[in-house]
Amino acid sequence: MTSEGDSKAKGELSAGLLKLLQPVVEQCDARAKMVLESQAQLAQQIDLFSAEISKIQDIKTPQLAQYAEKLNASRKKLKRVDTLVMQTKERVANIARMHNQLLESERKFLEREAPPAPKEGDAAPETPAAPAPAGEA
Repeated sequence: MTSEGDSKAKGELSAGLLKLLQPVVEQCDARAKMVLESQAQLAQQIDLFSAEISKIQDIKTPQLAQYAEKLNASRKKLKRVDTLVMQTKERVANIARMHNQLLESERKFLEREAPPAPKEGDAAPETPAAPAPAGEA
């Protein structure tokens, strides 16, 4: 009986944790998606700007060379951040997948441990009457 109570408590705790963490995970996922979209737009703008600078760079103006180097450094940083965001998103997805697997295995375990509930209309099984002692008849 105690293990059944423990299992039920664990199930309730797991369900409570899921309700608590699910909005946070969804919010994190939505924000990661927004970051990826904004980074894609920024990368596109940087590429356009780099193309324009490279056209002008033929003039060999020292100031433009300095800005071109900064722009290339910014592009590299952006790619590193993009990679980090993608890795974080994959980790969150893996955590969610593992949590769902854990809940499913716990549900299956609880189904195996719980005795089947009697259906309505089913009578309780009758116990056979004890045989009369041999001396009485």
